[in-house]
Amino acid sequence: MSGQPDKDLNTVQTADGSLTLRDRKTNELYHNSGGALLEAVENYVKPARLEGLLQRRGRAKTSDSSCTPTVGEDLETGTTGGTMRARDDSTLRFLDVCFGLGYNTFAVWQHVLNAPYLPFDKIEATAIELDVELFKLWPTILRQECFRTLNDALRDQSGKSISENLEALARIGVPPKAVQFNYQAREGPPFVLNMKFADLREAVPMLAMEEPSSYDLIFHDPFSPRMMQQFWTVELFKDYFNLLRPDCGALLTYSAASAVRGGLIEAGFSIFRTKGVGVKNGGTLACRTGSTELVDGLIFNMFDEEVERLKTVSGIPYRDPSRLDSTKEVLKRREQEQKMFKANQSQSV
Repeated sequence: MSGQPDKDLNTVQTADGSLTLRDRKTNELYHNSGGALLEAVENYVKPARLEGLLQRRGRAKTSDSSCTPTVGEDLETGTTGGTMRARDDSTLRFLDVCFGLGYNTFAVWQHVLNAPYLPFDKIEATAIELDVELFKLWPTILRQECFRTLNDALRDQSGKSISENLEALARIGVPPKAVQFNYQAREGPPFVLNMKFADLREAVPMLAMEEPSSYDLIFHDPFSPRMMQQFWTVELFKDYFNLLRPDCGALLTYSAASAVRGGLIEAGFSIFRTKGVGVKNGGTLACRTGSTELVDGLIFNMFDEEVERLKTVSGIPYRDPSRLDSTKEVLKRREQEQKMFKANQSQSV
């Protein structure tokens, strides 16, 4: 790690020069010390494979195996009671959970701006963040050299940049529970950011009811499961499964923990490994479809030892049926399930 924490903002300069933040409560960095922007690009932007997303939608329409609807799902719209965008549209819709300093969304937007050949008519991000204090840092993040293209290219109807609007929001002091930003690139599609200040355990289930099968991608980026188990539960992953499009939907997270992958599998996902960042061995790509293309140096099948670990107590997921339990309660429930697993294993020997 390069640089030292800022005494006022508690920011830290990571190895690639981009800023991150040290959380005072958990003492965890918001990003990999190898680089905040690097982590966003390697863990989320690259494995999202935006260049081929619309093609994957098209291929899924003619593939019975990857387009099988869930029970009660309409074959034409893919909905289960809510509303979703037309299947043949060219809108990229993604959900950024635990928005934090905004790197994942901002990195996707800048990637689209730097790749004008991407055939999207609109980029729509929905972001969920509970910590209202973080929005005060967003202008600082966007003023970094690494986001110059983004800040220069996007303007709202009044001609203001995204950083100018965020500075105005910061001056308000406490933001509204939800706010929408609309921007247009000089050359490129419109960009929309639907910002929700809420607990993800409240916001995500509501979205799953209101907008099922509507999102191409979900970025799941809370603090680590060893610190915040209540944000890595089977119940939450099932909501994600319902939010994603059945033809191409995928979830990305930096975590490779067996408990996390076990929970994703129980929720219905197929699991793959993504490239590691810094000292990490890799993250996780969870596909709603049954399979995905492997990409050399980017997306891999899990190692045999990772698969075997899922069959042990390590693969037992976190659970929070009420969506209200504390970290301690979620952890205790898993420990009890692990004890039962061990007892059953002993009896079967």
